[in-house]
Amino acid sequence: MIEQMNQENTIDNVDYWCIVVPLLREKNDIITLLEKKMRKSLLFVCVLCAFAITACKRDSDVLATYNSGKITRGEFHEWLDAHHINRDSIMKKKKQQVNKLQTMGLWRLAAAEAKKTGFDQSEDFKAMADLSTESQLVAVVLKKEIGDKPDFNEPAVKLRQIMLNVKNFTMINNKRVDLKGAELEKEFEKAVKEAKDIIARLDAGDSFEELAKKHSQDFSKSKGGEVGFVVRSMLEPPLAKVAFELPVGQYSKEPIRLSNSVAIVKVEEKTNLTSRNIEDVVGNKVQAARLKNKLVREAGENYILNLKNAPDVSVSLENISKKDKNAVLYKIGNDVCTLGDLEKRIDIITTRIFKDPKEKNKITDEQKTRLAESMLRYALLKRVAEQKGIVRDPDYVKKIEIRRESLLAREYMKQIGGKDAKIADKEIRDEYERNKDKRYYTMKKVGGKNQKVIMPYSEARERIEKTLTMKQQSAAVNAWKDKVLHDENFKVMENELSGE
Repeated sequence: MIEQMNQENTIDNVDYWCIVVPLLREKNDIITLLEKKMRKSLLFVCVLCAFAITACKRDSDVLATYNSGKITRGEFHEWLDAHHINRDSIMKKKKQQVNKLQTMGLWRLAAAEAKKTGFDQSEDFKAMADLSTESQLVAVVLKKEIGDKPDFNEPAVKLRQIMLNVKNFTMINNKRVDLKGAELEKEFEKAVKEAKDIIARLDAGDSFEELAKKHSQDFSKSKGGEVGFVVRSMLEPPLAKVAFELPVGQYSKEPIRLSNSVAIVKVEEKTNLTSRNIEDVVGNKVQAARLKNKLVREAGENYILNLKNAPDVSVSLENISKKDKNAVLYKIGNDVCTLGDLEKRIDIITTRIFKDPKEKNKITDEQKTRLAESMLRYALLKRVAEQKGIVRDPDYVKKIEIRRESLLAREYMKQIGGKDAKIADKEIRDEYERNKDKRYYTMKKVGGKNQKVIMPYSEARERIEKTLTMKQQSAAVNAWKDKVLHDENFKVMENELSGE
């Protein structure tokens, strides 16, 4: 009895001693029991302390060391957050943490070396850093202004559909050629006729779901045409018009002609989706999240549209087609963006993408307009960030610093890999001869059968040179990384890491 109570109670349990002590006949029994309880309690306290020490993960704990510095737990967490890496996922596996710590250490060391060489002061890097900061600022402002407090009220319909694709191309000499005019119209007529036959069967009482499983040619086929809830902006205008006008329970009585297909739809439910009811109404978590993200994005677009409509903002993107570099594209308060400013941005981007300067002349007015709209969006949100103090927020400043350091490291390592890259003609020729029947060929139809046709060396040469150059650059960067980790004596304290 005493031993059983001994196991079930603790030394500081007053009721325990009031019940047990009177049952003990000898003084020594009391002393012995007390000693046992004290020993067990002391052991318990020691185990608890050891557990507490192990479980207590402090930001100041050192996770990695190298000759010129160290990485603490807090710094590692900040680095993961700044790069939008899911911290909870990383903490499950020690191997992942070791990998990320090595990357963080390498980027720190590369950035430090880049600063010593003055690479961080180069115009090319400054331009890239500005672009990176712009994208970060846009994301932060929209998250603070829209993402954290999404508010929408959007009409939605729950649809089933039967989608019939229209063949809008043909193959000539193994190349795709788009159909136009009468040829394309003939294909549409085929799809419309098939759609009318299906509608006739619906009128006769056939199941929409079963007909969708049999005839539909899109993702919803396996689910009997079930699409779920959609909002107007998710549909092509002709389809949206019919879907939102149809009464619940009705299907379209005429085929709906779309850009590359012909559709029949049935409305199963109508409602208004709000930020408060969307999960309950939609039911499917994945679909609800997709819809919510879309509506939040649209809320962001509307937010920016309101900023554009401010009294001191004027937009003249049509001036992109002009030749005058002083032509104004937009004004925000006293800030002005000209065609010349846009051309500078294009030079920054195209210089990195194209080796041949002539390639930048292939940028279309449509592409220029999209880039100008991006610059305008940033300028509008930057003003909001300055007005609301977001640019001075310590957390934002810290993340920008981390991202800038990482960008500096990556750009510097690219330079390391590229500065001595040179592929000899013999290497290119040898690669071609070794692998021409494995890598450098096309498939063509000969006599109704696909046949392998080896590419001429003159056609394959540029592709081979690019591939070998990339391999050489990658090998140079990897060699540099190994040397830096070795020379800096980089070590990860795996006993400080969590997970398996």
